[in-house]
Amino acid sequence: MKTNKARIADPGAKKGLFNMKKQKKTRIIFLILAAVFAVGVPGSFREGIAAVMVCLLLTALFAYLGFKKPSAKKQAAPKAASASAPAPVNSQPLEDHSRKNHDAARASFIENKQQDFSIALSQIPRVDIAVSEDKPTRKAPSDMPEIHFTNITKRTHIDKLFPLVVIDTETTGLTPRGNDIIEVSAIRYEEGFVPVSCFTTLLRSRNPIPAEASSKNNITDDMIKDKPFFSEIAASFSDYISGCNVVGHNLPFDLKFLFVCGATLPDKVKYYDTYDLAKRTLVSSSSKKWDNEIGASVPVDDYDVEDYKLETLCDYYGIYRTDAHRSLSDCFATAKVFERIIDDKMNKE
Repeated sequence: MKTNKARIADPGAKKGLFNMKKQKKTRIIFLILAAVFAVGVPGSFREGIAAVMVCLLLTALFAYLGFKKPSAKKQAAPKAASASAPAPVNSQPLEDHSRKNHDAARASFIENKQQDFSIALSQIPRVDIAVSEDKPTRKAPSDMPEIHFTNITKRTHIDKLFPLVVIDTETTGLTPRGNDIIEVSAIRYEEGFVPVSCFTTLLRSRNPIPAEASSKNNITDDMIKDKPFFSEIAASFSDYISGCNVVGHNLPFDLKFLFVCGATLPDKVKYYDTYDLAKRTLVSSSSKKWDNEIGASVPVDDYDVEDYKLETLCDYYGIYRTDAHRSLSDCFATAKVFERIIDDKMNKE
């Protein structure tokens, strides 16, 4: 059984046996030819014997050369050549390793930036907030004075931006009617973008916070149950922002809530909306350009940002933080975005 398996496994063995039979027949033919040659060729008997011997020697030599096996050195040569040949290189593991290193380095970088942001925010001095018993009544949105927002250009005098306050609110809904401010913050800058103080507090609402609002700002009813209503700190907040230029992201939203809930908005100051300024400075994916060939507006080929949300602008300008949608963090991030937009405006050709 082993012999059969070996033959089946090595087709060359069968081929070698066939060659042996073929070579044997060849020798017989040579011998016959030699005998004919010896008998048929005239000459002495000694010459005939010599001719037969020569034929036998030639036949033996032919058989030897035909069945000679390659030397071990020659047999091993292909293996050695195969072993020395360079194996194909798979670059995928190297690329994956490089990508993992890059991702890890970027994650570490972002984490460090987030920590820097949190530390800087925690170091801003907080002002004491006076709670007043004189509660202003809510106002109608229609009574709000018209407010014009100022653009930033190369001719803007940066020193005239100050003093300024950056404000932000967190609310229970999107419209003032039936909704409340549940957190309000402001950061004050006197000269340059170095914060000098901040005003921040959670606030109680008249109704439970909707789940949709809580999922966005992470403020719960338990967090605000012992806090004052906005009406109780409206005077203190109004005093804090008085006389300052005002900055905010989507600022009309915050101003409307503040006005309706009882705050006094500064007059004879300038208002800067970073949402509007970003639209004037950066190209978004929804922006369009005029195509003279077809005489219509078409989507832009290249753009800076997907949209003008505060988080999108923070990503664009490399501002990293962990507590988005909390009013004090939003104020600090908005101030940094405002500063970067000013730089873009001033350096834009």
